[in-house]
Amino acid sequence: LQAGSPARNGGLNANAVDPFTNLPLTTDTRGAGFSRIEDTTVDIGAYEDASGNTSLIVTKKTDSNDLVCDTDCSLREAVSQASINFGTETITFAANVFGTLDLGGTEILISNQNVNIIGYEGLTAETLIISGDNAHRVFRLSNATVSMSGFAIANGNANAGFGGGILSENGSNLTLNGLIVRNNFAAAYGAIYLSGGTGRIINTTINNNSANTGLAIG
Repeated sequence: LQAGSPARNGGLNANAVDPFTNLPLTTDTRGAGFSRIEDTTVDIGAYEDASGNTSLIVTKKTDSNDLVCDTDCSLREAVSQASINFGTETITFAANVFGTLDLGGTEILISNQNVNIIGYEGLTAETLIISGDNAHRVFRLSNATVSMSGFAIANGNANAGFGGGILSENGSNLTLNGLIVRNNFAAAYGAIYLSGGTGRIINTTINNNSANTGLAIG
């Protein structure tokens, strides 16, 4: 099944039974090694997707968090939904979501999950700006594997901590590809601070960041 397919988790568990024995099916049509139900709910069709990979779409610039990413979905809600689903989630942005995103006064925490956040690839990263409004850090990662591309991280402020744009800690793995990280401030390492885990920075512009101590990246 493709990411975002309505067939994923779209069936009824009560109908996933052997018609001859009326017992719950244990495998899909492929047989041994392929469970009939993954992620709590059966898929529609003969095959069960076990990758856990799905796609979530941010539909607005303003911040909210009802813990559900549906037709009304902020970036924070998409990250929250991604933490509930298993597998690797991909977060993209609807075509009318561009300019500066409002984070509502608090950083976005990405914790214990695998997620790709994809803005506008092939366009200037300034098309989409995720901003800390010079009041708070933009992203904090904890035990997460995260890839980001196609947007700007700007105006983050961690005046009592590390990494005004991104703080990546507790064994997180971070990849930045095609980003702009600018105008962020922290007590130390104004743009990005990596604490454990790995960091890969590819085709990314990091400029005009500042800190009381340390460099832009640590």
